[in-house]
Amino acid sequence: MATIFETEYNWEPYLKYGTRQFVKRKTVIYNQGSIGDGFYYLHKGLVRIVTSTVKGRKRILNIVVPGQILGIQSLDQYAHFTTAVTVKDCVLYYFPRDQFKDLIMIYPDLRNLFAQTIIHKMRILLEGIKLNTLSSEQQIAILLLNIYDDFKNYKV
Repeated sequence: MATIFETEYNWEPYLKYGTRQFVKRKTVIYNQGSIGDGFYYLHKGLVRIVTSTVKGRKRILNIVVPGQILGIQSLDQYAHFTTAVTVKDCVLYYFPRDQFKDLIMIYPDLRNLFAQTIIHKMRILLEGIKLNTLSSEQQIAILLLNIYDDFKNYKV
């Protein structure tokens, strides 16, 4: 059974409610620790999601591809626990928290999408923790499988 991230979800009806942003490569979209007040939909480009370790090192948690949303964890107006940085020039749509409430009222089916997205993000975080317990060879194997799963491409 395909997950919502393996099939393209049609965002076209919702884009008119967001603010389109053109963001250059290597631009920080939001910083870890900053208070969020909305979420983003990635229309074009790639975004790297990183977190800072206790020792101050950056650790990549995820790569967001077109058709996915990011920054959703801060809709509760708590601090972001990650930083989002563009890998390529991007086209993003920003949806403020209040707009999200209106969207849910107009399109109740979005609740399922957002619940699945939050579950997906939590799985990514748990996989990152689990990855640290594996040998280097096992870590590389897992990362290669993740690249295949995310990009549906056997070429690395």
